[in-house]
Amino acid sequence: MRNRKKIESNREPAQFLMNRRGQLTIFIIIGIVLLFSAALITFIRQSVVLYKPPVEVAETVATELQPIQKYVTECLEIVAKEGIRKAGMQGGYIDTSKFIVNDADPTSGEGISMSPGSSIKVPYWHYMRSPNSCEAGCEFSSKMPALYRTVARGNSFEEQIDKYVQEKLSSCLRGFTSFKSQGFAIEESQITARTTITKSDIFVQAEYPLKITKEGTVQTISKFNIKLPINLARYYDLAIEITKKEAASNFLGFLALNLIDMYSGADESRLPPVADVTFKRGESISWTKNDVKDKVEEILMSHASGLQVQGSRNFEGNYYQGENTLSQGIYSLFVVPSNNTFASNAEFSYLAWWPIYLSVTPNRGNIIAPDSRSGFSNFMSAFGLNSYKFAYDVSYPVLVTLTDPTAFDGEGFTFQFALESNMRNNAMMTVDAAALGTITSPFRTYACDPENYISDEITITVSDSITKAPLGDSQVYFSFGKESCFIGNTELVSIQEANALTGQAVLDTSREAILTSRMPVGIGSLVVFREGYMSKTTPFGVLVDEKQEKEIMLDRFVKINVSAKLMPFTTGSGKTAETSWNPTGVSVELPPTGQAIVTFSRVSETPDSEQYSAVAELTGTNRTKEIELVPGNYDIVSTVIDNQLTIIPEAEECYDDNWYDSWGLGDQKCEKIDATSFDKFPMGGLELNNFPVTAEKLNGAKEL
Repeated sequence: MRNRKKIESNREPAQFLMNRRGQLTIFIIIGIVLLFSAALITFIRQSVVLYKPPVEVAETVATELQPIQKYVTECLEIVAKEGIRKAGMQGGYIDTSKFIVNDADPTSGEGISMSPGSSIKVPYWHYMRSPNSCEAGCEFSSKMPALYRTVARGNSFEEQIDKYVQEKLSSCLRGFTSFKSQGFAIEESQITARTTITKSDIFVQAEYPLKITKEGTVQTISKFNIKLPINLARYYDLAIEITKKEAASNFLGFLALNLIDMYSGADESRLPPVADVTFKRGESISWTKNDVKDKVEEILMSHASGLQVQGSRNFEGNYYQGENTLSQGIYSLFVVPSNNTFASNAEFSYLAWWPIYLSVTPNRGNIIAPDSRSGFSNFMSAFGLNSYKFAYDVSYPVLVTLTDPTAFDGEGFTFQFALESNMRNNAMMTVDAAALGTITSPFRTYACDPENYISDEITITVSDSITKAPLGDSQVYFSFGKESCFIGNTELVSIQEANALTGQAVLDTSREAILTSRMPVGIGSLVVFREGYMSKTTPFGVLVDEKQEKEIMLDRFVKINVSAKLMPFTTGSGKTAETSWNPTGVSVELPPTGQAIVTFSRVSETPDSEQYSAVAELTGTNRTKEIELVPGNYDIVSTVIDNQLTIIPEAEECYDDNWYDSWGLGDQKCEKIDATSFDKFPMGGLELNNFPVTAEKLNGAKEL
């Protein structure tokens, strides 16, 4: 018993220590919880203190001033919403006057017009900046504006709304005439706007001090705030995803190539095939570039609208629900894959008034013809091998329209931007992943910031190359590297000269179109545009503090009639008969079934010079065609075709054959050639290189 008590007494200290350790653990856990709780409370308090609403709370004003406050607030909402809608229709820009847009050749510019001559211009969020010929290499760019002011200085969506409100709010208020008639005297001050785009709304605050006096009492109102219920970032997310897909995979080019392949074949009613071979002696199918261009445009117009974005509001899935693998593959071309879900509808469109860039090779000017060979061996002498293998270069614009009927509390909202698809030599042109960073975060460089126009004054004079008349409203850009800075528009200025006797200025009736401005420093090119004229690119260098004067002559598009006559040739005699051709000197009219296709291709002065071509299709019943030309040197290719049925009768061809003679079969071998027929028979043609069409020739000329 004594020993047992001793043992139990030894256990009591151990049990005591275990209890103390348990209590210590509980205290440590409680301490940790309290520590984290304190940290959480501190973080919440700091967050509450640091968080500030996008705009300050509206001022509290006296009852008699509340109608004025409400009036200004309603105008602020109208103007801000108007600016947002206008920017949405123009790819994120309110003012698109500085963009290069060429309605006649939309793939040579920086955007498209909604219709010919329309004031709504939609910039490309992805396009090929270099000329379509890519002679100096292909460069791609984007005109996507930044959404927030922290990304781009002066050009973000937020800052554009700021500027629009500052410019338009006063006109909406109409001078407070209704309140002034009630006895209010209102003294206005400068308007300063601040736009903040959040994930769910757009806040606009206007700092607009008003000093209001009535019956000797003076009061002031300064701040006016609105909140517009629209998630603009949601449109940007979808637009950026579509743009990145096009830049990386060129789904628009892939669609175009497959459509061309589907609608092509060795048939004049179809498109020239990418690859095909026929074996039929006498068969020679050709196409005209104009017809092919029209067909490609028609195909794109009818099919581009079928494109869908997976995950968008209006996504319907693959249109084809059958089991045919080929049909499933064809219809899958119209689905743009995405792993995200979007609340907006996404629609694509190509419209008829946006001419595409098209080049199909091989060709002979405006005639697209196969590489045909015949009689290449004794065994194939009765056959003709026609190899149809054409390479397509295609560039075309597509308008992408995003809509959400729930935006602005059910009023709806539309956001649209343009993409340019480019395909060369039957291959899609894409941008590598490194270049996509510019699409994700469109930082604006400061090269075109007016603060960096540090040259001395540069004076640019623009006139018509034919009439020498001054050309006001000509847009002048300075392009260097990947930048293209808008400098300004020329203005018509009257020339003043001092009177020799009095020394006083005398107004002269002569005028000049002049732009005087500072410019960025660098070596590049002056690019000048004006409606009705061909753009002009001129090498130009600018140094710091250097004055310069530059005269630019723009070539005007001149309408002129083109006619053609035939001049028969006779062959020489003797052994050189095949290579000796002599003109008869007598010209004749095209026969009633004849057709002459004359292509004028302007020779580029430099790799960066603008390309231009015009085609005149003449027939026996319409022997004159009006086209537009500008001064320059031209490569002229003409092909004459007879459209009546031409039949080459059956014949027998004999030639010397020693093998036949050695077997006693005679010294000649004869073969029968079957009769062949042609719906279109080539009658001849003409090719001239560097043919000069001078300004003097075009000035006042009516026919060429």
